[in-house]
This record gives sequence, structure tokens and C-alpha cells, in this order.
Amino acid sequence: MATQSASSHHDHGETYLDFASYDDSASATTILIHGVSASGSDWSLVQPYLCTYHLLTPSLFTQHSLKLARSLRESAPGSNGHLPQLSWQASYVVLMAALIRRYAKNGKAHIVGLSLGGNFAMALAAAHPDLSLSLFVSGLPRLISNAPALALPLAKHGIWATQRLIEMLPLTTHRKLLDGEVDADPGGSDGVGGKTSLEEVQIVVETVTGGYPVPTFEMTERSDTSEPSFRARVVAATRSKWFMLTTESSTWAIEAGSKFAGRPRNKDLADYEGSGCVDLKVFEAKRMFHPWNRQDPELFAKSIIATIEGLDFPAGDMREVLAS
Repeated sequence: MATQSASSHHDHGETYLDFASYDDSASATTILIHGVSASGSDWSLVQPYLCTYHLLTPSLFTQHSLKLARSLRESAPGSNGHLPQLSWQASYVVLMAALIRRYAKNGKAHIVGLSLGGNFAMALAAAHPDLSLSLFVSGLPRLISNAPALALPLAKHGIWATQRLIEMLPLTTHRKLLDGEVDADPGGSDGVGGKTSLEEVQIVVETVTGGYPVPTFEMTERSDTSEPSFRARVVAATRSKWFMLTTESSTWAIEAGSKFAGRPRNKDLADYEGSGCVDLKVFEAKRMFHPWNRQDPELFAKSIIATIEGLDFPAGDMREVLAS
């Protein structure tokens, strides 16, 4: 592993998310999008294995980044006094697209997302194919349609209380309960990693119960038939323990990936319009917990590189459950 040079960027007026940039001299950019209870520092164990790429690691839940996301939501037009129509997901997609246009090499990036960040990453690639070079996501939250209204505040406060109880555990106890396999401390100096705010939980609940489908990848910016198919890889980490129950499944990963690719789950429907636009593969990682970027950062990095370079995924660690 090589040592990386990093530069941090904070408080960009009213324009950009807080983020850090690594290996600025590399020729291609990868953006790493974290999940809840984390920040850009959550990628600290993965970054050294990706030293041949320019990395952007935004922190979505700093005071400044949240302020930007809120301002976009509040400026969205409402109707008849209703709440603004712009979702949290849409606001973060706008902000991350701006970050790529301004700081990524040639204004394009390979997109990586974990957990809620995977949902944002998939939406980003679908909305902006002109900015997207490839997509790797894991831990996609399962979307829920038509959730009872009373269930939403109960879910929000229940999730928040549970996570705060977990956060109160000493790190040594936390690691022991997970068989010592997960580094639960993202470290870093941005002051947000590892602590879950009620607003973060609200973002999760609103995103997964929004009732909208995973957006379809649009090929309007990739209409040249000589161009290779857009490469997308989805991984479901399905290992579970009583202390860390997984919500991931290969079934949902297949459904989400298929919606992203813009075709039915029946991959054998050869004449489906646009079926060749996305090179989609879905994998199951049975020995991985949900936050496996810190359980096996080298394997996580190898999976990212395999996606970017079009290589086979590490044999023995991943079971392929869908190939386009």
C-alpha cells in the first residue's frame, strides 16, 4: 500500500459538500459515498488500496453539508402550502454532481456507494450518465412503498434510540460482539463519524419510504453504439448476527440492479429495449457484515477495482447471482 496525500475542503461558501481529495495527480477519479453514522473518514481503511486513483470522499452530514442539502429542499417549489417536493436523495444527487463537475478529472468519476450512500450513488449514476464512468454499490437499503404514516415517526425514533445505545458501547465490546472482524471506529477529524443524529435517521426513513422506484439509467449521454456498456456491480453482504442483523438480500440487490439497468428482472428477455446499455452483475458476499468496507477493506477495494477495470471479482469471496 502506498501513502496517500490528502487535502481537505470545508465551507465552500454555498456551493460544495465538505470533502477530502486524495492522490490528486492520478488520472481518473473515484467518488466514495458513505452511509449513515459515518463520514468521509469511514473510507480510511479502503483508501490505501486505491492509491492509483484520484479519490473524492464527501462527508454528507457535517453542519455545512446538511445546510446545503436543506437549502435545496427548501428552495424546491411547493404547492398549496405543502412541503417542498425535492427529496433528500435528489438534493444530495445535485450536490454530488456539482462536486464531480468541479473536482473530478475531466468532470467524470467512477461512483462507489455503501448503504444509504449506495442508494445515493445509484441515483447519481442514473440521473447523470454524462458524469458517471462505472458504478459499484453495496448494502442498498430496501425501499418501502405506502408505509403507514404513524409508522414513520416511530421508526425514526426507534432507529435513533437503538443506534445511540450501540454507540454507547466501548469499541472493544463492539468489536468483540462482531468477532473482532469489523473496525467500528472510522476515526477522522470531521467530528461526525460514528455518531448518528436524529436528522440523519430522518433522511434514512424518508429515503427508503419515499415510494419512488430506483431510478433507471438513461443512455441519452451514451448513445454511441461503439461505446462499451456502462459497468454496474451490486453486492449484498448477507452475514448476520443477533447484534447486527442484516437487511440485505440478494433478491433485493437483483431487483434494485435490474431497475437501475432499466429492464425486467428476466435477464433472458433479449429483445428488451436498451437491454445492452448496462453491463450489470450482482453478487452475494455471505461472510461479510453490512459495514464490510471496514471488515475487509482490501477485498472491498479489490471489488471496486474489478468494477472499474472490468476484471473478475475475487474468487471464493463472492457468489454471482445475476449477470446481464
